[in-house]
Amino acid sequence: MSDGSSTPIDIEYWRERLAVLAGRHGVPGAQLGIVRTPGPDRPAARVEAAHGVLDVATGHAVDTGSVFQIGSITKVWTDTVS
Repeated sequence: MSDGSSTPIDIEYWRERLAVLAGRHGVPGAQLGIVRTPGPDRPAARVEAAHGVLDVATGHAVDTGSVFQIGSITKVWTDTVS
């Protein structure tokens, strides 16, 4: 029985989802990364998406190589991955 994980990740779906969520929550710029590890019935996959601007004053667009200052969020991240 297949759970659909062997299918490619739909990049367009995730780009649109990122845009919708950023708009809903008033986020000027965001990035999304999805990494799927390989398994017996699925290939590895990696998807990157970007939306919006890095700085609302300059209007510089976000891309998948943009760097965001993350500040205190590292505490939550560290706790999540531990």
